[in-house]
Amino acid sequence: MISEVCYKIKEKRRILGYSIEQVVEKTKLHPMVIEDIEDNNLSNIGPAYLKGFIKIYASFLKVDLGTALDEIEAENPATKAINIQYGQDNETDKVGGSFFAGLRRKAEAIPPEIRKKIILVFVGLISLGFLFFAVKFAAVKISKAFKKNTKITKKLPQQTIVPPPIEEVEGVTVALTAKKRCFLRVTVDGKILFEGILNSGSVETWKGDREIELKISDGSAIQLEVNGRAIPILASIRKPIRSLKITSSGISVDK
Repeated sequence: MISEVCYKIKEKRRILGYSIEQVVEKTKLHPMVIEDIEDNNLSNIGPAYLKGFIKIYASFLKVDLGTALDEIEAENPATKAINIQYGQDNETDKVGGSFFAGLRRKAEAIPPEIRKKIILVFVGLISLGFLFFAVKFAAVKISKAFKKNTKITKKLPQQTIVPPPIEEVEGVTVALTAKKRCFLRVTVDGKILFEGILNSGSVETWKGDREIELKISDGSAIQLEVNGRAIPILASIRKPIRSLKITSSGISVDK
């Protein structure tokens, strides 16, 4: 009976025009397993997998197995012994068997190639889960560290006096050194003398009779000297200065 089933399977494949390679692609069975089934060389196939492989191949070609699988157990005591060892004898199959035995039976029926892919997918999902939680944990730590180290800068009121009053002298002289690239507009005694970009390292000097007013895109980008005296840094971080008015009596800043 089993030999007839093997012959039917082989003939059905030929009638349908499937090559061995196409059957391998569809069933995931090894080429040698397919050839052994078709040639009735069932002793070459492990007893634990024989019934499962025949079921897969016959199901793919829609070949009726009849009682061929029972004949396999009768002719192969090893298959019977293995099934009994794992709770898979015929009587157990009829009543459903234990839950875990049923799961094990189904797992053993899966071809090794498919089982390997399932395991790889499972391991990949676990790895992605660990990676997700690791990234989330790192993001929380970085966020807390950033909030802890961030300083809140209060806005200075308009017309805040930065340095102490400068000794009154005739006229005003301003020397400016650009520490980094920034925009600057210079108004001397009511006239705009410069408006443009200063490159890092530029040094400029302006003289006025009454007042010199500066508009700066970045207060931390310049260093000033007024009448030969160095002025404290206007801003410790990048911040625009809308109006810096310098006279012989003092300096006022509007940020």
